[in-house]
Amino acid sequence: MAYHGTGIAGIIGAVANNGLGIAGLNWQARIMAIRWDANLDSSDPGFSHARYWSVNLAAWDYVLTMKRRGVNIRVTSGSYGQRGLESLAVRDAIETAGEEGIL
Repeated sequence: MAYHGTGIAGIIGAVANNGLGIAGLNWQARIMAIRWDANLDSSDPGFSHARYWSVNLAAWDYVLTMKRRGVNIRVTSGSYGQRGLESLAVRDAIETAGEEGIL
């Protein structure tokens, strides 16, 4: 099963002239895939908003840790859909990323 981020990564960095019929926006892009979903189906009885945002916050912690270790991270894409619904801790992480030069 391909996830949403897989398609987005292809739009960003798919290499051209490979016979597959698609080319991304930047053929030299290096992409660090981080899957952060946790029981995304809110109709599932086991769904937990706290777990959802906790896993997302752990992903941000990883991104910021890698940036601080020298990995050249410039852009992230979380595809939140409804900006403003994330937890305050996640908003703080997004702001920290911005302060550290991550768009």
